[in-house]
Amino acid sequence: MRRSPGFTVAAVFTLALGIGANTAIFSVADAVLLRPLPYPHAERLVMIWDQLWKIHVNELPVSEANYEAYRADSRIFEASAIYREETRTLTGAGNAERVVVRSFSPGLAEMLGGRVGVGRGFVPEDWQPQRNSVAMLSHRIFARRFGGNADVVGQAIRVDDRLYTVVGVMAPDPDDIDIWTPLPPVDDPYAWRFRMMARLREGVSVEAAQASVTAAAKHIEETIHPYRGPNGEDPGYHAAVVSLRQQLLGDYRTGALILLGAVGLVLLIACVNVANLLVARATAREREIAVRKALGATSARLVRQWMTEAGVLALLGGVTGAAASYAGVSMLRALSPADLPSVARIGVDARALMFTFAISGLVCVVFGLAPAVAATRLNWGLRGSSPRRRMSSVLVTAEVALALMLLVGAGLLIESFTRLRAIDPGFRPDHLLTMRIQLSGARYQDARRRISYCSELQERLRAMPGVTSASMVGLLPVAPVGADRSGGNPFSIEGRAWNPNAPVPQIAHTSAAGPDYFSTMGISLRAGRTFT
Repeated sequence: MRRSPGFTVAAVFTLALGIGANTAIFSVADAVLLRPLPYPHAERLVMIWDQLWKIHVNELPVSEANYEAYRADSRIFEASAIYREETRTLTGAGNAERVVVRSFSPGLAEMLGGRVGVGRGFVPEDWQPQRNSVAMLSHRIFARRFGGNADVVGQAIRVDDRLYTVVGVMAPDPDDIDIWTPLPPVDDPYAWRFRMMARLREGVSVEAAQASVTAAAKHIEETIHPYRGPNGEDPGYHAAVVSLRQQLLGDYRTGALILLGAVGLVLLIACVNVANLLVARATAREREIAVRKALGATSARLVRQWMTEAGVLALLGGVTGAAASYAGVSMLRALSPADLPSVARIGVDARALMFTFAISGLVCVVFGLAPAVAATRLNWGLRGSSPRRRMSSVLVTAEVALALMLLVGAGLLIESFTRLRAIDPGFRPDHLLTMRIQLSGARYQDARRRISYCSELQERLRAMPGVTSASMVGLLPVAPVGADRSGGNPFSIEGRAWNPNAPVPQIAHTSAAGPDYFSTMGISLRAGRTFT
């Protein structure tokens, strides 16, 4: 290796590229797909949703009445709870900021393994109507907003227009929740507004839970609150049980497996490339091998010689690849979607390093066997060898075939991305800024105050230098990641009956728009007029 530094550097760099890419992607797959979720008995946690099949609503929050009906089967569920997550405004010391508040019924924190870091946790009395103005802070907002000062326990914080007394701080946890509060008493037990989580009893399958919930949903539809659309249509009431892992992963599982397969092919190409380099380098070593055989070297001894050299190369490639994977993991973590579960756990740890050296050993076997087999089969001497050339041809053919497969796949992905970028969204996204505003609290309960606020804000925005127009809308044309665009409202056209089986579903999202909204967005008018 010292006598051939060019060959050594090329081989080690090639292997490091393949091993480093595999280690980085394995770190993502390990954190997202392979490791159990960071909750007690996570494999038994499920989410339960109401559904309206005929109007394409697949994840409808449950009502309190439905929750009581679903959890009644004690043979299926060991624990259950409902909760709501809302974005609110935290004011007080420092700037106002948007925070995620989770209001929940008893039992949820225990299911998620929530531990108290400072102060105390919730007690049953905290859910009493006169006692439910208490809150617990997440460790993240406790450290960032309050400087990790334990004196915040016992103090009051203002969320929207309501005061909460801080009773404790959660230990560090993986959830993106800022503040926890007890769920206040429900005013309408039939309103669909809660997410439901449950833990199955040991040995109970998701299928068994689905059968129990389906029977309960049928009973609910027939007896508790039969639902019909505005024209008496049947929306197809149902309920679904989804494992928490499936709920969190969604389509990410497929993407992670595709990435893992792609970098696996990259590693295989690297192995074939290095094997081809070793076979080609054997040309300069024919005299050496001939001398070894003349001195009595057996085929097994020659194989050990080549495998030892391949092992040293694989070890150097593995160490270099592991070092390179740290940078790759940092980039992948930065590029990961915000709602990808377990992003914080992505990193090069002991499991990733074990994977690196295991794959380095596999690489040693894969690319070390080719020259070793060639060394044992050839009649080494001073003349050229046709078997060596055949081995080289096979390796080159395999390398080109694998590279072509990856190249075609990458080309198709780039073409798809280019076409997506070229699609006309129906509005002008350039020079367009958006912001979300949520008016809440007693100050804005009156519609006139909300309208007055919006009107004044629009006038101030229009008066800013560089602003050509400004308006408001309830729902943006392209919802942000994680926004729920499922479902909608069934509608009928004058003179036509509502048809749930129409080729194009008669369902529409509705949204309130302010003055000049269409001109601000650059949405062209096809017929008729806009609002005056």
